[in-house]
Parts: sequence; structure tokens; C-alpha cells
Amino acid sequence: MSKLFKETGLYIISFLLCSAILFNIFEGYKIDLSVPLYYSGGDDFYWLATFKGQLENGWLTQSNPLLGAPTVADWSDFYNPTTAFPVLVLKFINCFTCDYLTSVNVYFLLSFILSTFTSIFVFRWCGLDRSSALAGSLLFSFLLYKFARNTGHITLSTALFIIPLCVLVMVWLSEREGLFFYRYQQRQTPKSFFTKSLVSLLVCIMLPMMEVYYAFFACYLFVVTGIYASLYKRSFYPLLASGILVIAVVMTLLMLLLPNIMYIIEHGINPQHRSHLFWEAELYGLKISHLLLPSGHHRIPLLADIATQYNSQAPLTTENQSASLGVIASIGFLFLLFNLLFNRKTQSLVNNKQLVELLSVLNFSAVLLGTIGGFGVLFNFFISSDIRAYNRIVVFIAFFSLLASFILFSHVIKSLVLKHYRGRIGKIIMLIILTLGILDQTPRSSSGLLPNHVLNQKMFLSDKAFIKEIEQNSSTGAMIYQLPYMRFPEAPPVNSLPGYGLLLGYLHSNTLRWSFGNFRGRPGDSQQQNLSGLPLSQQIAEISLLGFNGIYIDRFGYADNGADIVAKIAALLEETPIESDNKRLVFFTLKKYNHRVMLMKWK
Repeated sequence: MSKLFKETGLYIISFLLCSAILFNIFEGYKIDLSVPLYYSGGDDFYWLATFKGQLENGWLTQSNPLLGAPTVADWSDFYNPTTAFPVLVLKFINCFTCDYLTSVNVYFLLSFILSTFTSIFVFRWCGLDRSSALAGSLLFSFLLYKFARNTGHITLSTALFIIPLCVLVMVWLSEREGLFFYRYQQRQTPKSFFTKSLVSLLVCIMLPMMEVYYAFFACYLFVVTGIYASLYKRSFYPLLASGILVIAVVMTLLMLLLPNIMYIIEHGINPQHRSHLFWEAELYGLKISHLLLPSGHHRIPLLADIATQYNSQAPLTTENQSASLGVIASIGFLFLLFNLLFNRKTQSLVNNKQLVELLSVLNFSAVLLGTIGGFGVLFNFFISSDIRAYNRIVVFIAFFSLLASFILFSHVIKSLVLKHYRGRIGKIIMLIILTLGILDQTPRSSSGLLPNHVLNQKMFLSDKAFIKEIEQNSSTGAMIYQLPYMRFPEAPPVNSLPGYGLLLGYLHSNTLRWSFGNFRGRPGDSQQQNLSGLPLSQQIAEISLLGFNGIYIDRFGYADNGADIVAKIAALLEETPIESDNKRLVFFTLKKYNHRVMLMKWK
């Protein structure tokens, strides 16, 4: 009972500490959960629109009647199975919040706590004491990587909690008893063995529902673990077990992709759907220098300047610059590499030699896959180029490294501190490590990786009021034609307008239909592309005949801030437009124009 009480207390303390760190970093006293934490018009808008669509239209549904007017937008060409788990969680949270934006914010913030809990569980399973597990789990949850991904890549940032569980499966797979193939001479009971096997399968089923990148990396590391365990056990069972794990991941992924497959069978392959090129794996590959160097967003200006100087001059610096491990994890990373090269010399430094050896193999294998010019590029060249951002394997490397760091720290404390003082001094040391690690890993407030609540709320409320005014002056189901024309998805910015900036209207409305959102290469997009090439007067005449009720203009999409096109449309329609408070958005009603067109048709 005492042990259970202490373990429960560990999770309560971790919850309180994680919440306190979150409150401090995100300036919780400024947060309005009904306003998106990140509000840029980039990938964050895409994910908000995806979640809003599936919450309104059904789980895994890719068609949206409020986008792509006058047709219905269908994003099945761009179907992402990683929405499966998040949408289920969001549906649950939405039962209490009744607001999709609040639900997304809560889910993002809760993911820090979830990853802390799963990390503690795995650290404790691997033999770390409570203070070490607490410090290591919090450092993993607050990796720079998570802040760099934020809600712009929300599946990457929120799925972090599955990584420790994947590593636990690898540990189980490498153990003497292994997984799936029970032999009665084993030490553990059948119940324990089958529980591990069942949990391992559940983790594999969850993986592709949360993030395809992590599922791919985990499959690779499962196979590496299977080969490693088979060699030292001199048995094929571990390799076969790793095959079962990979099959479970692949079968789940295929089931999730079934709607996409059926759509392509019915509508054919989209010739304009952009496929990634194999060399993009070089562009977005992992660099060991980025793992070990401080972040350009570091709190200490000198360290930030070092990283900025490197990033500005070194080639192939892209999103991989967010792969900085921080000082604490870097110690573990270097220790694992050293252990792999000089195994005999490091045996006296740790107690759990078998675990450290496994971590060394996995860590090195992850680097070989992710690094520029590594196995990942070869996979893309010969097999498939769908996975390109191999730097994202840093989440596995970070967990291996942190686990190794705290195994090393615990052993050093045990070796140097008298047993009578070990507990108290160990806790103090871990508290110092945690404090320094959090300050080292988390970005400074002015870095751009943390939300600017005041600016976000100002823009959000201005946009919301503008869209609500359009809704009040339009009938339910009214179609709004959006300018400038932009392709969907993954379109480059048009002047100052981000690639998904035109989703803004949909995010704030519930009754209007918007022209943006048709998938490029499909009939709806072709129609709008043809319309955009017509002279402005003819374009307005055509959209009137199609039944549009208004024109929405985002000035950011024009080099002259929309001055010319707004003046021309005002003259053609003989209307004064509605403008947002910040003057960015403009709306013209087509009610009078449509009435004149109808009268001309009657005549």
C-alpha cells in the first residue's frame, strides 16, 4: 500500500509541476482558451479546419459542404489518418467545452501532461528512482521540438506521449522472455507475458492513428530491436515478434487509409497531387550538429547567437534546426555513442548494462536512418518518398538519450554519495538538473515559438467580428466567393497571404459556404482556376450566375494591399464594402447585383 501511495504521489507531483511549468512558459494568466494559441494562417489553420470539419461532419469524414463552393470540398486526396485518435479525444473534450477551438487548445496543453505520465511509467519500469523519473519525464515533455511543432503540426507535438510506450515495447522485445512466443520455461507468468504482448499490440494499433511519421520510425526501430535480440539470444523469435509488431502497424494504417483508397478507385488518381521527391529527405534530414548545438531560441543570448550564426551559414538548415536536444539529453546521446564504441570501458559506469546496450544500438540506428545521406534517403530513393522529414526521429533519440542520462546520473550519485544521504542529496541534484534542463530546452518568450496572446486575441477578435457581421447579413447556406484565388493544399504564400489563410472565414462561421478548399486537380478547383483567369467584370457575372452571394477579399494577397481590386469591384457593384477592424478583410454583398442580373434575364 505504501508503494502504491508513493507511486500515486509521484504522478500527482508530476501533474502539478508540469502544470506550473506550462502556466509559466505559456503565460497562463493571459490565455483565453476560446482563442487559438497559435493563429498564423499557415498549417495551424489547416489543422483547425480539419478538426472542425470532422467534429461537425463525422469522424474520418473528408468532405465538407461548407468549403469548395459551389461544389463540396473533398480532401480525400490529402487524407491523413493521423486525425483518427486526436478527433476522438477532441470529441470527448468537446462534450464539455462545446467549442472546437477551446477543445484543440485543451488537447494541446494536456498532451504535455500525457507525455509526462507515460515517460514516468517507462522510466520507472526501466529501474529509475522516482526523482530521476520525474526530472527525465518533464524534460522529455518540454523538448524544444514540441514548441517548434506547436499546433501548426499538432499531431507531431501532441503524439509525443506514444514515444515512451514504443520504447517500452522495444525493451520488452529485447528481454529474455520476448513477446508473442511464450515458452513454459520462462521466468515470468503467462499472465504477465500475455499482458505485455497485448499492450504492445495496442501501442502498434494506436501509432498510425496518431502520427504516421512516428509509426514509420517505430517500425524501423522494432526491426532493429528484433535483429539485435535475435543475435544475442541466438533465436529467430525476437525477429518474428518484431515482424508481428510491424504488421499490426501496417494493417491498422491500411484500414485507416481505406476511405482514401476507395475515393481514388472511384475518382481516379489526381494528376496534380504533389508527391514528394526522394532528395527532400536530404533537405529535411537530421544533423548531429543540430542535436548538440543550442537552439537559436535559447534564453541565453550568447548561446542563441552561436546557433543563429551556424544556421545562417550552414547548408541544409531547415526545420531540422528544432532538433536541439539540450544539454541534459546531449550528455546521454554522447554517452550512448561512447558506449557503442568503447563498451568495455563504460560497463563500470552503469548498473543496467543490457538496457544501456540496447539504447546504444537504437540510438545509433536512429541516427543512421535520420541523418542527411543516411538510410532514410536510400529508402526514399528505392522504395517510397512519402516520408521526407527524417529529422523528426529526434523524439526517439531524445527519449533514448534522456533515459541514458538519468541512468548515468543515478549511478554516479549512488557511487559518490553515502547511502545515508543519498536520498536527499539525490533529490536536490535532480531538482537542479530539472531546473537547468527546462531553462535550457524551452524557448525565450520573444523567440516566436511561443504564442503572442495579445496579438493573437486582437487579430482573432477582429476576424471573428467581421465574419459574424457577414453571417448576420447573409442567409443560411449563402456562398461567398474568395479572392485572391489560391490552390489547395500546400500552396505557397501569395504576397503576404499564407497558404491556408483563406480558411479564416470557415473557421469563424457555421452557416456560410466558402469557395476556398477544393483540392487542386479536381473539377471544383479547375472551375475556380478558370474563373480567376477571366476579366473582373466577367468573373463577377459568372459567380453571380453560379449563385454566390458575396465577395470576400483578403488584402494580404495583393502587392498593393488590395487597393486596386477593391476600388474596381466597388465601382462595378456600386457598393460600399464591409471592412474588418484591422482593415485587412473586405466583403462586398452581391444582393443588389444579383437582383439586377435577374431583372436583365427577365427582360
